[in-house]
Amino acid sequence: MKGFLSENERVLYSGSWSYGFFSLTAVGAYNIGSIKSTIESDLQTNHKSGNQLLGQFSNKRLTRKLDKGDHMGIFNFGSSIVLIFEAPDGFEFSAQPGDRIRCGEPLGMKR
Repeated sequence: MKGFLSENERVLYSGSWSYGFFSLTAVGAYNIGSIKSTIESDLQTNHKSGNQLLGQFSNKRLTRKLDKGDHMGIFNFGSSIVLIFEAPDGFEFSAQPGDRIRCGEPLGMKR
């Protein structure tokens, strides 16, 4: 099946943290996985009752402040996270390209 996993479900959270811009994007395979937000109760991807069309998106501004360790959501059947952030001076990654990172493991630290 050509292109079977070429379409993905995405949920993007962006904002700021102590050192500037921060963005976390949850990515789930289209039509086989789903993403459910636990901080926004009506947000769930890839569900039969939705009326969202392929290629469309909705944008909603959340004002809730999240703290370290807050539960944000649930992946059903696989996942990827894309994390983009402004790092402080002296930040060094401990994770290397291709590493498998588990929830709670540090990506690096400020030296």
